[in-house]
Amino acid sequence: MDYKRVNWDSVKEHGSQVLLIDINHPVGVKVLDDPDIKSLLSANKYIEHEPNNYGTTGKVFIYNIVEKALDNKDNLILFVESEMVHYDR
Repeated sequence: MDYKRVNWDSVKEHGSQVLLIDINHPVGVKVLDDPDIKSLLSANKYIEHEPNNYGTTGKVFIYNIVEKALDNKDNLILFVESEMVHYDR
């Protein structure tokens, strides 16, 4: 992981959050809404379903957790490799 590429200013804006940083595109930070932190600490993947239920195809985002870290603002930072999967409904 090239930590120099991470937008650390975006990370420090948050406190007591779970943040996803894609190791292939580390300039952005995704904040998870109301995650189960205890489960994430032992998980190696996080899967997020697309909220749009009206189309004929769906999307799932699969985040492979590569590394985990805590910062001094009580953020759980998950460094991930992300993949998007389309599927027919």
